[in-house]
This record gives sequence, structure tokens and C-alpha cells, in this order.
Amino acid sequence: MLHEGATSGGDSGGAPHGVLIASRILPSLDVCINRENPNRKLPKNKVLVVGYAPSGHFDGCVPQGQTHGYWTQNIFPFIEPADGGGSTTQGYISRILMEFDVSASGITTSDILKDATIDFFFYKNKTIKSGESATLDFHRVHPGLTGSTADTQMTESATWWEYDFSNSATGATYNASTAIGTFALTNQDGPTIHGTNVWEFQGLGATGSTAEHIGDDIGGPTGWVDFSGGPAGSDIDSASDNLYTQGFVVQSTQTIPRRKTQLDIKDAVQDAITYYNGKLRFMIKLRDDELLSDTTKKFVSFYSKEAERDKASVFSVQRASSFSPAIHIEWLRP
Repeated sequence: MLHEGATSGGDSGGAPHGVLIASRILPSLDVCINRENPNRKLPKNKVLVVGYAPSGHFDGCVPQGQTHGYWTQNIFPFIEPADGGGSTTQGYISRILMEFDVSASGITTSDILKDATIDFFFYKNKTIKSGESATLDFHRVHPGLTGSTADTQMTESATWWEYDFSNSATGATYNASTAIGTFALTNQDGPTIHGTNVWEFQGLGATGSTAEHIGDDIGGPTGWVDFSGGPAGSDIDSASDNLYTQGFVVQSTQTIPRRKTQLDIKDAVQDAITYYNGKLRFMIKLRDDELLSDTTKKFVSFYSKEAERDKASVFSVQRASSFSPAIHIEWLRP
């Protein structure tokens, strides 16, 4: 394997093929959002959880509390905080938001991407019932209007309802007509209820309908290409829009702490380079999580970048991460 600065071999005539460069990229953003704590920020947690937990405990992966940095869970005695967090009537759903700045490696649209993989390290075992599995799907997300030039709108202050928590969606009255953490966020609710940076501006929620997209080879200039960017039967409906056909199945026996799992994401990285200024943004969710309502937990936990000792974003691929999710790319400069 060649690394940055190394030249590849030449053809039969001795002409060089170019320079093959390898880089490891840590996420610029990785954070969890929770349906039952829809206004709660969780920016510094060392663990990422995705899936379903009946009482919201997630086996201690996320700390219990009544303010930002914590999730209110269904424990005794249950105290509903000022932001309406927590629930005693339904299970808790968590999803992961991630962003990688692939362009930080130096790759441009004129370079040739040869390979791209992503690594995750499991944090906790016994989070899936023995003998069963969890299917995780990756969905493209866009903070705000994707046709804009702003690349930093989504932050680690993202919540279930906002891509950057605006500190206005507080008080218990915001949820007067719907269940806590409902999927049915609509534009009629307005920014005075949910905050000014609501995800509906791009369609992250299961009923979002106001997404704007730049033209690409998947959906076209007006096609929906993010999670639930339109109703079922539209250009790409919410059920079938699995980001770049990427997803993977985690068996109950795989979730061994610190064990690495690796996925091929070349198509996703290439799409980010070509159409999204090198920003790869996606949500990881348990497939059909909105349908779960039983008493059996089913979630997967990974270490976050906060667990990494050295958080520098880009290294030679020889510098593997110890805990953090990481993308490894190899690309050719003609």
C-alpha cells in the first residue's frame, strides 16, 4: 500500500500512473439525537447509540439527567423537565448524525478516488437479543437548504428537531397536540414552537416535505434524495431512500467491545466530493425504528470521536484510530 507522496509504478513505456495518496479522516461531527428528548443536546458523549430502548436507559451509554448533555430516562421517580424530555408511555429511539470533511484530505473533484471504507468500534455487548440482529441504514442529510453554500450549519448541538439547537424550543407547551418526540413535525408548528433551525427545512424527520436539493445523478434537480424527502410514491420515498444503498446487519454476537467493523463507502464518498463540497453527512438509524413499541431492547453502540486520545482530523492511513469512527480513503492524483 502506498502512502502520501509515493508514486505508483509506470506502464510498459515507463510513464508514471500518478501519485496514490492515503488518508484517515475522523468525523468533524458525530452526535446522537433522541425522539423522547427532542430538544436535548448531547455534544460530548463518548458513546454513540442507534436503535431502540424501552425505558431509555441504553444500558448506561447515555447519562441520565434533566438538561443538555443528558437524556431524561424512564426511571423512578420520573420527573418531567422543563423541556418536556423523557417519556413513561413509549420506548426511546436514538439515531446517529455524522459528518466527515473528506476535502480535508486534499482530494478534489479532479482526483480519482480508488477506495473508501469506514471503521466503527463497538462499545457495549448484549444490546441485541441473543440470536437476533439489527439492520442499520445510512441516510443522507442536509442541514437547512442544500442549494446554499453554507457547509457548517449542522453542529454537535443538533437535536431531534433542529440541526443546530437555537435555544428557543423550551417549555412543556410545545408538545400540546402531539406525543413527545413525535415524528409528525410539520411546518404548521412553526419556529416559535420548535426553534428556528428545524430539520424540516430539509426533511430529516419521517414527514419532512420541504427539502431543497442540488441536482445529482440520483434524484435530479428536484428529486428527493435524503431521508423522507417526500411522501411515499414520490421520486424516492422515505422507505426506499437508503443512502447510496448503504446499510449493514449487526448480529448479536458481533457487538464485542472495541471490536472493529468496516464498511465500503466508496460511492458515498465520491458523491460527497462531486456534489457536496466534500462534506459527507448522514444519519444512521435502526431500520423501521418508528414501528418498534415492545419491551425488548435493540440498539448498537459505538465509540465516538470524543473517546479518541488524539483527535487530529487527518493522518496518513498508517495512523489508525483507537476508538473513533474513521474513514480511510486512497486516491490518485493524475
